[in-house]
Amino acid sequence: MAASVVQYNSANTTVDPSTVALGAAPSAGNTLLAVMASDTTIQNTPFAGTGKTYTQRLVSVNNQGFYVWTRLCDGTESATTTLDITGANPAAVGVLEIQGTFDKIGTVSSTINSNNTQRTCTSVTPASADNIVIALAGLHSLATISGGAVDNGFTFLLGQYGPSGGTQCGLVIGYKVTGSTSAVGVTTPSWSGNALDQDGVLVAFSGLAVVTNPPIVVMAPRIAP
Repeated sequence: MAASVVQYNSANTTVDPSTVALGAAPSAGNTLLAVMASDTTIQNTPFAGTGKTYTQRLVSVNNQGFYVWTRLCDGTESATTTLDITGANPAAVGVLEIQGTFDKIGTVSSTINSNNTQRTCTSVTPASADNIVIALAGLHSLATISGGAVDNGFTFLLGQYGPSGGTQCGLVIGYKVTGSTSAVGVTTPSWSGNALDQDGVLVAFSGLAVVTNPPIVVMAPRIAP
């Protein structure tokens, strides 16, 4: 099955624990992708139901905490992902359900103490031609900020900013279905307004394998005794 974004949601929070609820429980074989940009550091791994923990794929702490996790779904996950943000609030959090399996994550690029309206993500090369690549940017210490875009042929998916007043955090997320194992070059999420600290990364997912010509099993006739 072709790789795609099935559903997604995001939120800003100062509450511990924090939750992000999808519209429906994820399907077996799909992958949950969770991302967080936070004021400091997180303590524990997110989970999508009791015992349904995520695998950490990236942690980058440079003035802000920027985290990426994935979970291959077995069909018993909750629609709600819970994040323990002790010591990490405020935070911007997002969860995507991807039709596909985790392939690889690129190298994080970070800038601190430098106001900017964009964040460059370094290139990543998918292992499968049937893939989708997600661009993630985490933002910290925001002034007034809005909108969002992702270049390099990506489709902008969401911008999540806030909470208003004081230290703020944000996310900019986009996706691209490439149909190729060629490198997905440098990609730049952007927004309106200045963010003091920024992190960015590309994450690739492979489509689900489908048996197009299943074997035909012929049963021998039963001979009565």
